[in-house]
Amino acid sequence: MPLDTPRFGLNGLDFLETSPSVIRDGIIARYQEAAGRTLAQGDPLRLVLESVAAYIAQLSKAVQLACRNNLLSYATGDYLDPMGYYVNTPRLEASKASVTLKFTLAAAQNGAFQIPAGTQVSDGARYGAGQAIVTPSVIRSELIAQYAAMETDGLVENAELFAKYLIVERNTSDPNRIDVLLPPDLVNQLRIFALQNQFRLQYPENA
Repeated sequence: MPLDTPRFGLNGLDFLETSPSVIRDGIIARYQEAAGRTLAQGDPLRLVLESVAAYIAQLSKAVQLACRNNLLSYATGDYLDPMGYYVNTPRLEASKASVTLKFTLAAAQNGAFQIPAGTQVSDGARYGAGQAIVTPSVIRSELIAQYAAMETDGLVENAELFAKYLIVERNTSDPNRIDVLLPPDLVNQLRIFALQNQFRLQYPENA
């Protein structure tokens, strides 16, 4: 499934105008107002202003990208690493899952029957031990187990709710694809310690 931004159901956020045509029209309009004259389409000064507008538009897009990557909802790629470091949540290294499964063939074979590596089957299929096969249920169980380990490490919480809202299913149009909706609940960080200090000359119990 595609990873879209912004995440968490937030609305889109723009820090500045990035449309080349809007920027161009704005620059030309301001000049014409200040100069008191209209620039024709072939006016050399108009061409210069259009070139400046194109540069400003590219610069605006770069600034927009930099600003968005300072927000978790928009951050992508390598920008996510410093975002995770800021809240003490480092990126987990990729690791593969392994499982022993069993296949039962519908008819007897005269010799060894080899099942290709990476074969994907639906839940409920029977397959032999040691086969490189995975099902949605196996993937779901592995994700829940990994989440429990992450909870032990203090990275996430609410494992029961994670299992409840986790969705792992075979794609209806592409049998070679597994769709996963992963709903981790990251452990909240202690960012604010609020203290109310009330001085006492003496506690009533000791009066």
